[in-house]
Amino acid sequence: MSNNTKKIDPLLKIDFQIFDSIEEPLSIYKLIHDQNGNIIDLQVLYINPKSEFNYIQKRNVINKKISELYDRNVVNHYLKIVKDVISTGKSKRYETYFAPLDKYYLVLNFVYNDLYISLSVDISEHKRHEKYLKESENRYQALFRNNYAPMLLINPDTGNIIDVNPAACSFYGYKKEELLRMKITDLNILTNEQIFNEMQKAKAEKKNHFVFKHQLASGEIRDVDTYSGPITVGGKKLLYSIVHDITQQKRAEKDLRHERELLQAIVDTIPVMITIYDPQVEHMQVNNAFEEITGWSNEEIQHLDVMEIVYPDPDYRLEAAEFMRSLSGWKDLTMTIKDGSKIESSWANVQIPDGRQVGIGIDITERKKLENELKQSRDRLEEQVKERTAELEESYKSLKESELKAKEQADLLDITHEAIFVRDITDKISFWNKGAEELYGWSKKEALGKILQKLLQTEYPKPLEEIKNKVLSRGRWDGELTHTKRDGTKINVLSRWSLQKDNLNNPIGFMEVNTDITEQKEALKKLKENEEKYRELVENANSIIIRLDKKGNISFFNEFAEAFFGFREDEVKGRNILGTIVPKSESNGRDLQELMNKIISDPENYSYVENENITKNGKRVWVSWTNKGIFNKKGELQGILSIGTDVTKRKKAENNLKRSETILQEATRLSKVGAYEWDIKKNRFIFSKEWRRIHGVEEKYLPSEELMKISHPEDIPHVKKALNDALEDTKQYNIEHRIINQLNGEIRYIHAMGKVLKDEEGHPIKMYGVADDITESKLAEIERENLIKNLKRSNEELRQFAYITSHDLQEPLRTMSSYAGLLKHRYEGQLDPDADDFIEFMVSGAARMKSMIQGLLDYSRVGTHGNEFNNFNSEEALNNTLHDLVSYIKENNAEITYDKLPVIYADKDQIARVFQNLIGNSIKFHKKDETPRIHVSAQKKDNEYVFSVSDNSIGMEPEYTDKIFEIFKRLHSIGKYEGAGIGLAIVKRIIDRHGGRVWVRSELGRGSTFYFTIPLTQ
Repeated sequence: MSNNTKKIDPLLKIDFQIFDSIEEPLSIYKLIHDQNGNIIDLQVLYINPKSEFNYIQKRNVINKKISELYDRNVVNHYLKIVKDVISTGKSKRYETYFAPLDKYYLVLNFVYNDLYISLSVDISEHKRHEKYLKESENRYQALFRNNYAPMLLINPDTGNIIDVNPAACSFYGYKKEELLRMKITDLNILTNEQIFNEMQKAKAEKKNHFVFKHQLASGEIRDVDTYSGPITVGGKKLLYSIVHDITQQKRAEKDLRHERELLQAIVDTIPVMITIYDPQVEHMQVNNAFEEITGWSNEEIQHLDVMEIVYPDPDYRLEAAEFMRSLSGWKDLTMTIKDGSKIESSWANVQIPDGRQVGIGIDITERKKLENELKQSRDRLEEQVKERTAELEESYKSLKESELKAKEQADLLDITHEAIFVRDITDKISFWNKGAEELYGWSKKEALGKILQKLLQTEYPKPLEEIKNKVLSRGRWDGELTHTKRDGTKINVLSRWSLQKDNLNNPIGFMEVNTDITEQKEALKKLKENEEKYRELVENANSIIIRLDKKGNISFFNEFAEAFFGFREDEVKGRNILGTIVPKSESNGRDLQELMNKIISDPENYSYVENENITKNGKRVWVSWTNKGIFNKKGELQGILSIGTDVTKRKKAENNLKRSETILQEATRLSKVGAYEWDIKKNRFIFSKEWRRIHGVEEKYLPSEELMKISHPEDIPHVKKALNDALEDTKQYNIEHRIINQLNGEIRYIHAMGKVLKDEEGHPIKMYGVADDITESKLAEIERENLIKNLKRSNEELRQFAYITSHDLQEPLRTMSSYAGLLKHRYEGQLDPDADDFIEFMVSGAARMKSMIQGLLDYSRVGTHGNEFNNFNSEEALNNTLHDLVSYIKENNAEITYDKLPVIYADKDQIARVFQNLIGNSIKFHKKDETPRIHVSAQKKDNEYVFSVSDNSIGMEPEYTDKIFEIFKRLHSIGKYEGAGIGLAIVKRIIDRHGGRVWVRSELGRGSTFYFTIPLTQ
């Protein structure tokens, strides 16, 4: 070959068309040098189809210089990159935004000999995802930092404080760096063991709500309400704690509890009936005195028509209801109580602020009885962020790398710093470029012939065979893999596989292009952890958290707010807070529209407010709000962050306290019951005006020594012992004693009651109570006891008379009966018919007389000859009865059935007598054309067993059902049915002895059912 032979540029031998299938924009340029070797321009040798766009077309740019295509600034930009790559010997990468396609690209630039190659990888999804996470982190960071509530992140294993917000620094009085050097045990006054036990409960989510005492930097101890839960940050399980200072609330609750106990003690001990009812007198609440006097508990009253059962007569009930609504003075009313008896009472009514009325009633039954007796004988007050941050979008899509087809082009691929290698079908490495050497640390010589998976210890997202099959069927695969470098470091790579084929289109191997994305993965992981940390802090807050824009429209609504108000976040987002969760005015008339305008215009001056709110279903609730303005860098208000706490119960308690105070004042005024307070530490009594009137004392305050002088000398030891028992908590102070009125010297009877209040250590500090002048009722009680004694003596004499009469009458009756029988035996049929009738009248009359006397004797003996009460199964008494009546039952073909009967406490023989009389009556009065059928059953109801004996007898008219239990009362003529008419009277007397009731329900021709009750209590 001669020296004049023209050299052929080796670059022209390269078949650039093999890059046409690459899925990312690729451009290849030739470097143009001046005479001094400086690079002054680039010539376009190749652009793939993905690089073509609008005016950039392959046919228009190939072989042209970039100085002919672009302005000088673009040319200088390319030349600078080329010079940087040549000077460093490494490829250069940078990110750029391409506006015409609205895409972000990672541009890889490298130089090989006289070639400049530029490969652009689409990272738009990654950039958008990164931007979203950053915005989310900033949002939750703002909620964490701007939260008025102190917030802490704690290591539950060591107690170290990991992070705090500004509110925590402000609350505890420490700088942030000081708190981060501390442990939670430095703040919590519990023992270390107790604190770590509580943290483990929170960590395991067995408990998330705590009330602690925390110590501030100043040494002050504060009560705090803490919500704590687990959170994972950087792979570690930490605890977040949201702290609310409840010191003032605890003090207020203590004061409120003290006031409530005081009022309850007085209401519980005042011997006056108190009822609270609505103007329609439909719903009523009562106090202890009402329960004790009437027998109905407050719980029972809620389910009964009180007016109907207390005033059964309709006209009288109407009169009572009108009086209760009228609020006019005192009125005496006759009440029917639970046991069916009647009592006399005197009532006055007042109205309380909530529209309901209070009735004050005094039991004057004894006084009424006394007046009646004396007249006859001598002429008586009951949302965390719902919308969770949408699931994080899937990690940015894997950067796609196109396949390189030809093994013969490997030298060109070797110029890139991306890791590129080829392996055959058996996974042996047949090509290993410089980028692979730089990334993994193994040289080409060391890598060739090795099995790829073993060399790099590859961790696949799916089984390898599944990935290979996908490449064989589709020609490509891309995804993320984990590889181990030569130094043992694990890295994440974005891997693109392409199938290699021979000229016959048979698979011969795989080409793999890997990009190190470890740093990006770590950055994403940290970004995600930060976002999750602040998101969980807000979502798990046990407070209402909302955000408003500067117009008052809701832009954020946490899950706790959703649960509390009943709205989903998407229902309230964009709506104005006024009219959504804040009504235009409160129930008491306060203008909330004006309050909201002030908060929105000047949140700093309204950082703490309490106002009435409204839930989705219209329920009115009270919320305590802390408001903080959110400002931009220019100091312009952008919105308001509001954190709310439900204080509805406290508000209701305050209202109830006011209502109770009104009731108490009216009750003591109307009932004329004296009240007192004993300050035990100061040893001083304070008295109400009524107490001073009762005792004839003018001084409002007295020491306990002076008080004893008012008591009757004989009763002083009794009073002192009762006071000591109450102070030692062995017995409640509740006594009757005499006093000497200090103004007129009268001896009066007093019923005094009191309740001792103690401090947290259990020491008595105060005693509250009432005193009622019971002189009139006491004197009436004494007279009544005398009357009872006389009545008992009279009853005993009557019983003796009945016994003697019935016993002594039997002797002459036996004589009459015997001689009448002799006459009938000797002369029946021998005299005229009239004589036979007369004799028959004598015999039957004597028999009836004997039956009546025996019945009278049995009747008189029910209360005196009965056995002691014992527990027994009532079926035994019934079986004894059926045994005694077996002949009578067979004679009448009667059918007797019964259910399982209970064990009762009673006189077994007398209960058998009740069954005998009732079953005997049912057989006696059976219908002539029907078989007598009798059924016995019992059921437990309230505090008694109700027994029933049902039959298919002839029955009776309802107007006679009360009379049949009277002695010698008969509904049929003598002779039609046997018997003396005393059996049911004996039944009633036996049941009366047992404290029960007996009655019958019957209808003529349709049978009868007799009922009797036996109390449960012994």
